[in-house]
Amino acid sequence: MGFKRGKSGNKNVPYLSHEFVIQNHGDIVTCIMMVFTVGLMFQITTPLASVFIIPAHVIEDSQLLNYGAQDIALVLFYTLAAVVFHAVIQEYILDVILLVFFF
Repeated sequence: MGFKRGKSGNKNVPYLSHEFVIQNHGDIVTCIMMVFTVGLMFQITTPLASVFIIPAHVIEDSQLLNYGAQDIALVLFYTLAAVVFHAVIQEYILDVILLVFFF
């Protein structure tokens, strides 16, 4: 008589569930960031994509930068970048260290 296995670890969770988002947050945010980055490649979408990536709110007739409502888009993009960096560090550094030392 063999051992009885518990629940399978490879169970597919429903899309847009909380667990799905937690497991795949790095991939989801990376896809969103790629949309903005690819937008820089085409002349039609460059002005819109540059609002999210490049801080360039120039005051009239000077080289100084000013803050404004467009900074919200810039902060959103770089917050998404921080989420991606967090996911990469967690997946490839922290989880590996935990596996080495505790298992």
